[in-house]
Amino acid sequence: MEIHSSSAVLAPPGTERRAQAPRGLNHLLLHVSSIEASHRFYTDLLGFRHVATSTRPRADHLAPMRFYSGVRDGQVSHHDFALYEVSNLDTSSQQRLDHLAIEYGSEQEWIEQIRFLHDHGVRLHTMIERGPIWSIHTNDPDGLLIELVYERPRTQWEADLDAALNTSRRHDDWQDMFL
Repeated sequence: MEIHSSSAVLAPPGTERRAQAPRGLNHLLLHVSSIEASHRFYTDLLGFRHVATSTRPRADHLAPMRFYSGVRDGQVSHHDFALYEVSNLDTSSQQRLDHLAIEYGSEQEWIEQIRFLHDHGVRLHTMIERGPIWSIHTNDPDGLLIELVYERPRTQWEADLDAALNTSRRHDDWQDMFL
């Protein structure tokens, strides 16, 4: 599926845009000192399902990122959070939260939010299509990476979740697509 702004229901010309209410948080990425210990904690002790492991090789040769999901209505999501092992992680002082992903309820709301932020001078960067989701990034005032997410319909990714989570395409032409 390709996202085209022409398919979205947008604010009529001449009307003021407004912030779109997000659906909620989509996922978290946690830096961990031991992916094996964290895997056991989140799966064996907290009951999350391990749904996929990244197949992308890491330059530092550490364990690949792993994706986890809770169960809602008998089904897993693409992921509620991911674990990423960081060597020499100082958990007493180093930030462990990599980014915050905020999900919008529809493609139209997501596109409107992108336009709203752009209109308000918010710097947006790095649009990525990641299997189940489309996202664009910004930073909060303290520098935390914020990912604005539109989740594609489940039927487009649920048949092969592992392959979907290992698909990624960057879109440097995002301004031409939405503005």
